[in-house]
Amino acid sequence: MAARPVSTSTHTVSSSLAAIETSEPHHLRRFFLGPMPEKIVTQTETQVLNKSKAKSLLRSLSSSSHTATATELPGGHHRSQAVKDLALRLFIQEGGNVNDWGDAAEEGTREEMLRRWKDSEWGKLWSRREQRQAVASSQQRWVGETFEVGNILGVQLLQEPSGGISEHVASSMRSSKGPASPTSPDFQSTTAGASSYTTAKSSIPSESVPAILVTQPSPDSDPLGSAQPGSPANSSTALIERVDSAPAAPTSRPSMHNLHSAFRVKSDPHVDIIKKGKGKAVHYAELPARPSTPDAAPPMEVLARTGSEVEGTSAGATSGENSPLETEPLDWGDVFMRDRMMVRAGYCKAEFPNPELFDDTRSRTTAHLHYEDWCEYMVVWRMNRLELYEEPNFLTKVFTSDTKLHLAHVIPLKSSKTAVSLYSFVDLTFCLTCTPTRVSDVSANPLARLHREKPGLNVFVLKVKSRSRALDWLWHLWRAKGGDIPHTLEVRSPVLDTRLKIDVPTSNDELFEQLGRENLVDLCLSSLVAKEDWRVFIEAEVGRRKVLRLAWRLGSNMDWVWFDDDVQGYERRWSVLCGLALKRSTETAHLELRLSQHTPADVHIANRSQRLSEPPAIEGYLTRIKPNTQAKQQIYLSVHNGCLFSTSPSSAHPPAPPGLEAVTALEQDPLDLRRMEVQRGAAQIYHATGVTDLRSVLLIRRAEKATFVPTHNERDIDDELWGELYGRDVEMCEMDEGDENGEEGLGREEVRTRRSFELLMQNGHVARFEAQSCRTATEWISHLRALVLFWKLRHKEDAANDMDLARGTRPRLTPQTHTHHDHDLPPEPPLDLAQPSPALANIYNWCVLEGCRPVVKCGSLFIRRGLHGHYKLMHAFLTGGHLLQYHIKTKSIVHPVCKVKINLVDAYVCSGYFAALSLPRGQFDPSAPPVPRRYQDGLETDDGEDDTMFMIWYRKQAPSAVGVEPTQGEESLAGFSQAVPPLSAKRHVAIFRARSKLERDAWCWALSCEIERLVRGQKERERKMRERGRLVGIKKGSR
Repeated sequence: MAARPVSTSTHTVSSSLAAIETSEPHHLRRFFLGPMPEKIVTQTETQVLNKSKAKSLLRSLSSSSHTATATELPGGHHRSQAVKDLALRLFIQEGGNVNDWGDAAEEGTREEMLRRWKDSEWGKLWSRREQRQAVASSQQRWVGETFEVGNILGVQLLQEPSGGISEHVASSMRSSKGPASPTSPDFQSTTAGASSYTTAKSSIPSESVPAILVTQPSPDSDPLGSAQPGSPANSSTALIERVDSAPAAPTSRPSMHNLHSAFRVKSDPHVDIIKKGKGKAVHYAELPARPSTPDAAPPMEVLARTGSEVEGTSAGATSGENSPLETEPLDWGDVFMRDRMMVRAGYCKAEFPNPELFDDTRSRTTAHLHYEDWCEYMVVWRMNRLELYEEPNFLTKVFTSDTKLHLAHVIPLKSSKTAVSLYSFVDLTFCLTCTPTRVSDVSANPLARLHREKPGLNVFVLKVKSRSRALDWLWHLWRAKGGDIPHTLEVRSPVLDTRLKIDVPTSNDELFEQLGRENLVDLCLSSLVAKEDWRVFIEAEVGRRKVLRLAWRLGSNMDWVWFDDDVQGYERRWSVLCGLALKRSTETAHLELRLSQHTPADVHIANRSQRLSEPPAIEGYLTRIKPNTQAKQQIYLSVHNGCLFSTSPSSAHPPAPPGLEAVTALEQDPLDLRRMEVQRGAAQIYHATGVTDLRSVLLIRRAEKATFVPTHNERDIDDELWGELYGRDVEMCEMDEGDENGEEGLGREEVRTRRSFELLMQNGHVARFEAQSCRTATEWISHLRALVLFWKLRHKEDAANDMDLARGTRPRLTPQTHTHHDHDLPPEPPLDLAQPSPALANIYNWCVLEGCRPVVKCGSLFIRRGLHGHYKLMHAFLTGGHLLQYHIKTKSIVHPVCKVKINLVDAYVCSGYFAALSLPRGQFDPSAPPVPRRYQDGLETDDGEDDTMFMIWYRKQAPSAVGVEPTQGEESLAGFSQAVPPLSAKRHVAIFRARSKLERDAWCWALSCEIERLVRGQKERERKMRERGRLVGIKKGSR
């Protein structure tokens, strides 16, 4: 009897509550259920083969396996290495040993793969198509059967191979490609243009950290690894072998070493410059302490040095070791930094104390403070000032062709009354306060805006699109205004409730090298590994693919130390230390070493010591039976993050059927294949016409009657009882087993009934769908039951975690009751905003940072468009660089999509009190008392209106996600998305309100991460936007 095909066998999901082994958190299995229209298969075949210009994998396998000794494909091409690697992975998966792999084992495995393929439904289909046996028919033909996306004959291409397989594959790839080239993953380049950067050796002993503690590679790293498996790993392995290559810098990029020369570690140590030919070296004296040097130049004077003035300084001595970004001198009037920002300018009649701590909290209580409206400016840092430019007036544009921008405001950085502060950690806005300043010394314009030359202070709140770019601006400004780095850096471990203090080096080079992200993690590991709780709380979690990473935390907000390069591709040596500038009037951010994790892929079952893993997602073609007319409508359903999306078949973006994978695609990295799969899912969600939350599904059953009844009287039951009653596999009878795709063999009414299933909703409505066969209908029922149970439990667990975190930030609203009052109970402990809170990693998870899922974040929000609209309850989805909205209608099964789809390209996010000030007069009362609220899932909150509000300023543009094509109404915007809009381009605003401050902060962070991903994915466009417009000339000798 022939073996059952591996990749195309019918898959029936068991909804049993038994714990299932969890796969990688960032890779989720997905099944396409049922057959596929033959027209779609033909279109996909044409697109794949024309794009790759290569034979499909299984055609190559078939053509090279006609004889056991075949070594070449038709046309003289050698057998593809991808086919060999696939055979090896299947050989190991079936229980073989990598040491037994040879020509005989390879031929046997390839023959078995070919036999399985020929016996499968998809193999028979391709055989008929190749032999041109397809029968022409006027009706739509359905071909194929259920398959797992990315699975080829039992081998999952979206997962990295195991250690032994990856080592063998890596060696075979090196032998097939010849000597390693400088661009190959296995070649460690020691040069980067004209210079190189190697992390300094750590003083950690190699035996102090076990091999499991070495920092895990990120998904962005080479899957094969640069080090040989089995080599001894220790805390200094990555420190010695790591070589960071900075990208080549544009010739027009000014230098940054002038600013770094002003970076003092508390105070400038004495240095002796030794010149030796063309090279320079810096020798720092051994000092017991670091007292202030009275002869040290002030930071702003050092910042103004250019050209020859930097010779003989520490910046000049170390400039040869830095990236190209730091090696070009600044000439007179050159720009140090420039970016587009949303700026809100204000004026206060009287000066207030401690302007370096001015934030949104102090802004509430500052009297006589008046703000202007938001406006986008070009913010330029050159010389000793920040210059804010706006678009020239209408007459200038009409009568001249000059591209010069109009200088609107000047912020003098050299003044002692100018201060920089962090305004809001949630959206990372920062503030500059200064005395009113003229622009006449830079521009000839005598008009003065914003109350210049008057007593008081000007207040500028600046918002940068990119979160990492905002940190760079804040860091440079903080250091230029004399921000000191402490003698020691404290790192906290929330899991172990431990604090570590690390001495800060005196040298600038050692400072950035030894306190780099990876070095600092290894230094912490060398101390934490000796603690008794290490093996229980840390080592076990690291073994489950969790990674120790650094994060800056401020209250209940957290920001991971993420990027080592900026938005232009240059190195950010201050990626860790920039968090020292995150100070507010009430508290200061602190550095934590946390276990990063992805979105939990399992849930705990109450009253049982088991965890239920996330079932595979599903998608496929179905026919919807309309309740009133009984008419049939073909739709495409897909499940993402516990939601069932309805899409038109014409814009469904189905996966490529088995057999169409090109050989060149199989040679790609699994990470790239997963990203392509995420983009395909984002395209499905973007084109969806409606969504149904699976948590609102009460029951899923097979149709019992031919007549469709659109309502039901079933009652809701407990989730555990639901799982026991409907967690079993769907039983199939002989009639179901004999049903083929089509309507042959059964009566018309009987076909519709046996192939149909129904979703009974909690609002009393029923949705009925018809599959292409009885087997396909049972597969949909089994998968949907498992998904409904999991996502109901997942929502309850997430709600419980949110409530625990909320209790740590404010007192309990409802007093906790106790069943026994025999003795006096101690009072609840006071609030501690600096408590460990390990559950914060669930909200700020790495699936949001790395984009592991098509849906970055989703949830219910109250949304209104414009400043005068009405709030409406929407289901929001953040996916593919867009924020999509669906109207929540309690009496409807499907929530329809909103026509307005917010493209986050060029979008700004602001929140809190500052966002509330943008509301029209009378819509926000800052003195209104908080209103306690309790929601259906148990969440209690009394956060004010401004604490739950955030805004998005955006432009209407064509879709920016890869694989998303503009609709008919968006075609006119397709060219605008790539064009550089002027500063005065029209913007729209959308206002959002969450249930609590914690939810609002999580939404703002997710939106910032998505905007960051868009900015870094369009570097050329961002460069053009940054450099658009000519600046005013600077007079010689001006300040």
